[in-house]
Amino acid sequence: MSVFIKAAGLSLLCAALAGCDSEQPDAASDLPTQPLGFEQIIGAGPGTMFASFDTGLGYKFMQDTAKAACLDEDICEVIIFRSNSILPTKFPMTNREVAESVGNYTLNRSTGEDELLARCPDVAGTPADKCMAAS
Repeated sequence: MSVFIKAAGLSLLCAALAGCDSEQPDAASDLPTQPLGFEQIIGAGPGTMFASFDTGLGYKFMQDTAKAACLDEDICEVIIFRSNSILPTKFPMTNREVAESVGNYTLNRSTGEDELLARCPDVAGTPADKCMAAS
């Protein structure tokens, strides 16, 4: 099982996912504790993250983990890949990086948007209405 996230807002990920020493409540207590790595994304603001997931863990796990990563953000986007080796390091992403993405989680607390779109059939258990277009 592997999860790896690159983010502009490092402290929120530590609190939400890594089981770090934190005064915040454990919002992800039902998620498996994962060894996570963090790197700054060049050109990204707080709330923008790149993540890699084992797609076999399924849609629900991916959605819950991305949502937990966005815990302290009003607007958040998590762009998801299947491998650490293809995680981008900056914006804009290359055509290859865009093509290799397997999911995109968006949260906007002002508008109520809270959605994960995933590449079907790559991500197990993805509902048909949540499939993102092939690139």
